[in-house]
Amino acid sequence: MKKYYLIIPASLLIVMVVFIFLAANKPKTELLSPASPAQTQTPKETQEQSLLYYLNASQELLNKARILSSDADQTPEEKQDILNTVKLALEFISKGIAIYPNDDRAFAQRAAIYEAVIPINADFRRMAILDLERAAEINGQNPQHLSRLANLYLQEPDFGNAAKVWYKAYLLNPVDVQVLYNLADALEKSGQDVQSFHYFEKLISLLPENDTNLFTIKERQHRLAGLIQDSKLE
Repeated sequence: MKKYYLIIPASLLIVMVVFIFLAANKPKTELLSPASPAQTQTPKETQEQSLLYYLNASQELLNKARILSSDADQTPEEKQDILNTVKLALEFISKGIAIYPNDDRAFAQRAAIYEAVIPINADFRRMAILDLERAAEINGQNPQHLSRLANLYLQEPDFGNAAKVWYKAYLLNPVDVQVLYNLADALEKSGQDVQSFHYFEKLISLLPENDTNLFTIKERQHRLAGLIQDSKLE
């Protein structure tokens, strides 16, 4: 039988040899599993990065608005630019809140933006209060949320609610003399004389004898004692 042989040009033969060599030595491609440490982030890590983006972006815009508002002689266009910048900051952090509604930092950040524009419109104080109430509800262990919230109530003025918030702060740190003073002061201003006397007593027990405020605090407590006694006689 007549045999036929395939004649391969030398150039093509070289290409085929190179191809076979590369194929034989090609590194194996491994499919990355979800557990691969080089590629996987936990939900918490992803959330941290994403939320920080909204926090930082809104803070940068707030800083810009503060710089713009530092100029006393503002044109109407400049004032509008400030308001637009604040509005954009609120939009950024509100998006962050929509994505991460259970993170107290987002609500605290939006409250900070509202606080910054209270001089423009006092109605923003109520919005800041609502956000800080939510932040404190999510994370009741953060004393800064409570301090800011109580001070906003004092600005209203709403001494009753301020006292309630200072009491929560007191429970976090019963030996914080500033918190004790704020609590006793708010209780006194809200007409809760007996409770105010009690916390002034605690405050006095923590203050050193050479404290410059000790005499004034004792005088206030003495006056409360008189009011309490008078109320019993009525």
